[in-house]
Amino acid sequence: MSLLQQFITQLKQSTSIKKESKLLLAVSGGVDSMVMLDLFQQLPAAILPAFAVVHIQHQLRDDDQLELAYLKQYCEQHQLSFYSKKWEKADQPISGIEAAARTFRYQVFHEIMAEHHYTHLVLAHHGEDQIETILMKLTRGSSLPGIAAMQTERPFFNQQLVRPMLSFSKTTLYDYAKTYGVTYFEDKSNTDLVYTRNRYRQGMLPFLKEENTQVIAHFQQFSEALHDVLAIATPVIQEQLKQVQLSNKNRLSIEKILQLPTYFHRLLLGEWLQQQLTPKEVPFNQEQLQQIERLIQSGGPNQSIDLADGYQVKRNYQSVELCKGITHKPIQSTSFSLAFGETIELPNGQKITLTDTAHFQAKKNEQVIYLAKDALALPLTIRHRVPGDRMTLKGLTTGSKKIKDIFIDQKIPKEMREQAYLILDREKKVICLLNYKESRLSIAQETDKIQYILIISKMDE
Repeated sequence: MSLLQQFITQLKQSTSIKKESKLLLAVSGGVDSMVMLDLFQQLPAAILPAFAVVHIQHQLRDDDQLELAYLKQYCEQHQLSFYSKKWEKADQPISGIEAAARTFRYQVFHEIMAEHHYTHLVLAHHGEDQIETILMKLTRGSSLPGIAAMQTERPFFNQQLVRPMLSFSKTTLYDYAKTYGVTYFEDKSNTDLVYTRNRYRQGMLPFLKEENTQVIAHFQQFSEALHDVLAIATPVIQEQLKQVQLSNKNRLSIEKILQLPTYFHRLLLGEWLQQQLTPKEVPFNQEQLQQIERLIQSGGPNQSIDLADGYQVKRNYQSVELCKGITHKPIQSTSFSLAFGETIELPNGQKITLTDTAHFQAKKNEQVIYLAKDALALPLTIRHRVPGDRMTLKGLTTGSKKIKDIFIDQKIPKEMREQAYLILDREKKVICLLNYKESRLSIAQETDKIQYILIISKMDE
């Protein structure tokens, strides 16, 4: 069977591409993408979809200007729509160039597809690319979806990403190009051992091919089998994940996780990070999942695990949270003064009003604190806690307690402690630790007396 016939079979059996589809072909100018472009042009009219070409000029090699000029002329000659985008030198990082280049390419592809309504992005990855990816993922300790590597088709934003050449060897592509006179450019950087993929390509692939001539097919079968298993297992894991997620999906309940069989823990954590980090192109590996699992099982509060790109998984008392750097607002040194009849809005969005029962109208979603007029000295002050702050507790007739100890007793995470507010009167008597505790100054409503009232809007969850 000719390569074109194999290609047609692959499109029909393994992709959702139809004649009415609208394709965007990513073409670098190398042998793989130029052969793919030629194969699409050779498709019979009865199944030939509309397609255009996109090229990214990475500016990482001296001859990329020649590739751009050739592709532009080629598309004009064959009456194909052509898009190109230059990756400016100023936007390129000093390290992590491969990952950054991929992120840039995919963002450009997405923008073009959205603007021009393409249904499928088509990439020219071949069998050796698949082997290299699987080996690199295994070596780095990637998650199961990472080890499963590239799929023939997967969702790409609101469209589809297709790789119809994963079952083809690069030798086959070279042979096709030679037979049919397909012009292509040889990327000199493919021999540079500075790049990780090249070390696998030159060091391991020749050995594997010599050991078994069917190695490309076997790796592709492994990838497809693992994707099949994941397709069955993932919905089960996702449903269980919903049961342990809190209202903020970045947080998981430790108690609920520990109620599950141990083998579920790492699967849940992997799916959690997959959902939260993969759309942001943030990698994670099995070692990090093991660290998070240990943190849940035996870690103490306020411990954390560092991930890539500044992300962390932090353990609080009863939950673990995924966050980037400092997710909470920094402590504000400013205090707020509240006089009778005034309303102020705090940086956390809560509104606080001081009035009295003669002017009070109850509303939903508000906390109300009744206060004896003769027990307070106005104006009130609202501020963050300072070392040594103490307060009496509503319901207890004697004694007082350090604010620090109240937080510890209620297992409040460190970051939330730093954001909490105290409301005090002019004589520095604490009325309440906002959202947590009220002092003895908070009393029951007395219908026969005019009382001060603090009206506090409740925080959103």
